[in-house]
Amino acid sequence: MTHYQPGQRVALTHTTDPDHPLRPGERGVVRAFDTGRQVVSVGWDNGTVSQIHLDAGVRLDVLAAPAAITADAWNRVLAAVTSRGRLDGLRALDQWTAETLDEHVAGHRTTARRVLAAVADGNPDEAETLPASHSSTYSQPLTDWQLSDLLCGGQPALWQPVSTDEWEQAVWAYRDGFDTVVWEAAPVRCRRALAPAAGGRDLHEMDPSQVRLGGVGVFSGDWMWTDGGEGPDYARIGFVGTLIDTWKEWAVFSCTRRVAEAIVAELQERRDDERERLQAAGAAEQDLDRWVDAQFAVLSFDGDTLVVDQRVRSEDPEAIEYIAPDNDGRYVVMGGIWRWEAIAPYRCDRIVGDLPGPGEHQEFVTLAHTPALRLPHARLSLELLRQWPAADGIAYVAALTWDGRRIGTVGCDGAGGDVDLLLTHGVFGPQQMAGYLSGCRRRDEPVGQQRLLTALADEALLAAALAQAAADGATVVRRVAEDGSTGTIRPIRPIPHDWAALTRLGTDLAREAGDGRWEIWRGSGWLALPTNATTIA
Repeated sequence: MTHYQPGQRVALTHTTDPDHPLRPGERGVVRAFDTGRQVVSVGWDNGTVSQIHLDAGVRLDVLAAPAAITADAWNRVLAAVTSRGRLDGLRALDQWTAETLDEHVAGHRTTARRVLAAVADGNPDEAETLPASHSSTYSQPLTDWQLSDLLCGGQPALWQPVSTDEWEQAVWAYRDGFDTVVWEAAPVRCRRALAPAAGGRDLHEMDPSQVRLGGVGVFSGDWMWTDGGEGPDYARIGFVGTLIDTWKEWAVFSCTRRVAEAIVAELQERRDDERERLQAAGAAEQDLDRWVDAQFAVLSFDGDTLVVDQRVRSEDPEAIEYIAPDNDGRYVVMGGIWRWEAIAPYRCDRIVGDLPGPGEHQEFVTLAHTPALRLPHARLSLELLRQWPAADGIAYVAALTWDGRRIGTVGCDGAGGDVDLLLTHGVFGPQQMAGYLSGCRRRDEPVGQQRLLTALADEALLAAALAQAAADGATVVRRVAEDGSTGTIRPIRPIPHDWAALTRLGTDLAREAGDGRWEIWRGSGWLALPTNATTIA
């Protein structure tokens, strides 16, 4: 009597029942064998599964198994199973997207935000609506027969017997392919649903933690946050702008005319809502305008000028401000007055303004020691080669670099003359320098080559001085000219920490001849030294 083992390859070679659905020659794989009942469960190559009663005139022959599969061949099989899992995962995700994230589906934005938050936190349990390989509305768990078919590549002649461990490997390879592709692709679908203009891009460079001075971000006010219900809280509107300053812990940003108009419109909506609330509460019609004005400023455009009227709100008859666009046609709307903050783009229900393309999020950069000077980017810099004390400061020779590649030599004699520049590499000549300078601004004014080179030299000289001072347990003071350039640099030890010590140092330095103010490095920035003016002759 033949004893059948699960995984054996068999062929139907004889049957006495002319009505049997299977004909001699059919091949398959043994699923199970009940020795007592003499019943063999077989998964046939034609996709069916049947129970074969051996005592009913049916004969099954065990086929010789091919040679054991090699490790390389098995890895290829697993790769094919994983690929099939990814394909099935994408198909399920397509269906989920159509039924869940379509703009006409109620709550689709809440779902998208919830999934994005779950992915960011690495918590699949919070994204329970997503398709999953083991169980999902949008997918069916892989059956044993389907997996068996995958293991032989759809060609029964290539079937190889596998152990229980190998079978489990194949199961998990499929699940890994399915679930991984869903977890990778779902955020793209969600981001596309929340901000179609971004095309599903991550926009991680616009995360609040990444937005620096000169960086493009999405800004909103604390009054716009809304309870997300079943999903994360979100802001009703986000406005695209460029961070140009900070006020306390709040952001100050510049924006285009279109964005400024949207901010004005949003304020008007709040004014209208407040007016309706007061009306419903029984307020007299003649008092409504004044009561609304007492709660909110009045913003309006007069041609290209933004008018900010807060006379009623502040009870100051002169509290009216006129904001003209800068040289680039941009506005700063209520910066330093309203509590603006950068927020993650996909935490907004609606974004007003054009999102930057890849790599275009940084509109300008500032220098650590000349923050009022704005550069289009940080690809141009100076590397000190040699420096020495001179009559009116520090003389030096430095390499001018572009993306770290030397393109010229800069020199200064420290005697009050110009900074000399010799460009020595063809990739960066006078035309390229002119183009770079066109993007430089200091307090919204153009910047010339001399001022740019002086600022770059200040960065290099002060960086070296601060590094040496830190090694010596000291700090640095500097005299700053009216144009923001650094004159004298001097180490100071011991480091003054209290206000009285800072005042004494500032008073002593103020007695020295020379123009400009004295500043001290405080670890992350420069502080203008206070003086006791009554003690200075």
